[in-house]
Amino acid sequence: MAAAPALAQPASEPGLVVIRVSGADAMFGFSSLTPPLNLHLASIGGMAESLPITLPAGDYRIGIDDLSGMGMSVRAIDCSDDNSVGDGASGSAELVLDPGELLVCTFSVTSAPERAAALIESLVPARGDLLLASLPPSEDRIDRLKGAVSVAASPQRFMNALPGIVAGRPIPVAASLGAFEKLLGNEQRNAWDVWMRGTFALATEQGAAGRYGVAALGIDRVLGEDLLVGSFVEADTMIRDWSDASALVRGGWMAGGYATMRVLDNVYLDVMGSGGSSAGITRAQGIDGRFAADTWLMTAALLGQWTSGRWTFSPQARFSYFDERVAPYLDGAGNLVFGQELGRGRLAIGPGVSYRLTTQNNVVINAGLRLDTSATVLSSDSADGFEGLRGRLEGNVEIALPEGMRWKTTLGYGGIGTDNRLFNASGTLTVPLR
Repeated sequence: MAAAPALAQPASEPGLVVIRVSGADAMFGFSSLTPPLNLHLASIGGMAESLPITLPAGDYRIGIDDLSGMGMSVRAIDCSDDNSVGDGASGSAELVLDPGELLVCTFSVTSAPERAAALIESLVPARGDLLLASLPPSEDRIDRLKGAVSVAASPQRFMNALPGIVAGRPIPVAASLGAFEKLLGNEQRNAWDVWMRGTFALATEQGAAGRYGVAALGIDRVLGEDLLVGSFVEADTMIRDWSDASALVRGGWMAGGYATMRVLDNVYLDVMGSGGSSAGITRAQGIDGRFAADTWLMTAALLGQWTSGRWTFSPQARFSYFDERVAPYLDGAGNLVFGQELGRGRLAIGPGVSYRLTTQNNVVINAGLRLDTSATVLSSDSADGFEGLRGRLEGNVEIALPEGMRWKTTLGYGGIGTDNRLFNASGTLTVPLR
């Protein structure tokens, strides 16, 4: 009996591949070991797309040609199925084409001017928060209004420490004349007070690490029993580095005034407004550029303060708005970076609690914890302005020595409930000065 002929295996159905480029106008080249995927696409209006390319089902690799000479880079690669994977860092994609599939992969590119503008924009919320933190906290202004200064009445221990300070020990970064007056034994509240404050913070976010510093000097006056008014000037610096070798360095100054008012027995209104300017350097796609900006900041808070024994409960609701207008400029390659106005309005609500302990040696230890829930409710680049809720947990420990020297450590964890995480630590050293 003759053997039956073997049945022919049906050929696999081919698939279609479409390559897209978005984000900039240029001629883009693509390379692959598969000849049909060696492409040149000219984008118009920030978009280019190849014709459908018929290929047998299987695995393929395609990469975009080096963009650094054009001052560009690949921001992301997105494919229409779950099997194909793009790597923005290398500018390549691994394609997995199934039979009969239409696979679309989009290479999103960004130019040096666009990247520079994004770097500047990313610092707006951080700089606003930092400038707010550079002022004495609202609780300190409330204590000042109430006439509370946490130092001993006798200056003896400070005088004992004076030779060490003269000998060259660390120079104070914050001080208060009101504290010094009480240190000398003057129990009457001083109408005028001069303060200095230094703040340093480290922040880590997705793809970026930053170092921030602020020095501020101010003067205020108590008017009657229910009103404190003051003015200040500050200088700040910020350095931030990104994982793609982008970087931004900026420095600026602001000047303004503030007022703290008692509206009820244990309820206070705290308002502040300031304006100034800044300048900085961006590095995007290996190209440096210099920019300048004008800035203003305002904040208003309603705070409560209730004390029971050693415990103090201090809820607050605060609205702050930070606005920055960046002038257009040319980067180092002659590319125009468009000007922009960046504004953020944030509403924060949350409770605070602190515990105060005084040792036998008159050392005061004050530990506090605050949990704020905030949302961006106004934004210059968002249609509805609302950008969702986020939480922030902050703890602090302050140690006050009898001679008036204080050290305060603050640790914060922000971005709770979002994909972004912000860790920061700051320390403030305060000593009385004349």
